[in-house]
Amino acid sequence: MMQVFITAGEASGDVLGARLMAALKKQAEGAIAFHGVGGPLMQAEGLESLFPMEDLSVMGVAEILPRLNLILKRIKQASDNIVKISPDIVVTIDAPDFSFRVVKQVRQRCRPETAPQMIHYVAPTVWAWRPERAAKVARLYDGIMCLFPFEPPYFEREGMKAAFVGHPMLESGYATADGATFRRAQDIPATASTFGVLFGSRGGELKRMGPVFVAVMKRLVAHDPDVRFIVPTLPHLEARVRALTTDLPCVITTDPAQKWNAFAAMDGALATSGTVGLELAVAGVPHVIGYKMNRLTFEIVKRKVSVKYVHLANLLLDAPVVPEFIQNDCTIERLSAAARGLTDGAAKQKQAFDKVRLLLTGAKKMPPAEQAASFVLSLT
Repeated sequence: MMQVFITAGEASGDVLGARLMAALKKQAEGAIAFHGVGGPLMQAEGLESLFPMEDLSVMGVAEILPRLNLILKRIKQASDNIVKISPDIVVTIDAPDFSFRVVKQVRQRCRPETAPQMIHYVAPTVWAWRPERAAKVARLYDGIMCLFPFEPPYFEREGMKAAFVGHPMLESGYATADGATFRRAQDIPATASTFGVLFGSRGGELKRMGPVFVAVMKRLVAHDPDVRFIVPTLPHLEARVRALTTDLPCVITTDPAQKWNAFAAMDGALATSGTVGLELAVAGVPHVIGYKMNRLTFEIVKRKVSVKYVHLANLLLDAPVVPEFIQNDCTIERLSAAARGLTDGAAKQKQAFDKVRLLLTGAKKMPPAEQAASFVLSLT
């Protein structure tokens, strides 16, 4: 019976972990047992979590400091458990601050010949900044599973086994999304043009981008009085989003189960730069992105970042298919002009997004979880 210790530190990792566990059980024909840390989805696949995953779901210095002792305790608890169980494989999913410290402690306590195979899932963004981190990862792990095709070489140069296993977004339900049903449920006329507005997932992003995006929305209404805005957001931001958009024709949804249907109902979109940009590309929605940050932060980031584009679709295609308006370029005038121009550029973007989906498929052209499981088992 193969023993696998697997950890996730947040909801997105729980999704990846559950899919990976299901694929491992299938490929190992059930001869596998799981230990580790995970959320409800991983527990549904048979994991008895060592402690609540929520203990690790914190971000930012202000949030971490009050819970530092607990987090350090959880790191030691996980490494103690790995040493005690002596599994064949350890898979850590994202959450580098937790994952890397656990693996480092295990390395220090195990003889090289008896240490489990250590694998990390979701590569740190060494391609965007601090490429020297690849060497650190290679010292800790035997293998790494990457979500983007341009990532493996950074780790292979450090003598590490690396595989592009495909992006899990391709398993998220975009292909079966139903925009027409969403429109009917929200009383959006079939003839009305629709425009998505994504304010961001953090309060600071909403504070910075909200007034700019609302001004753009008002210009779009002036240009097309029949336009309807579709605004997916998160529950903790809903009240603020409603207050910002109170005078605009908006459909606001916080239901994650409706996200892809909402995307499918959009003719175009305006988004705060982030993961949602890639989601819109996968969904085939023509869009524009913008972003503003604190000026000092921007100056620091600008000096560290080593990529030509911000949007992941543009990085994958090595071309500015999606218009990007960052910092000083993120103005009402420029965003409004680009948003109104999406109709003319829609066909070009949609054609490019077909290629993006293909580029995210993975080397073996199988579902990402299946490719990830195959890589894990190849190291045993």
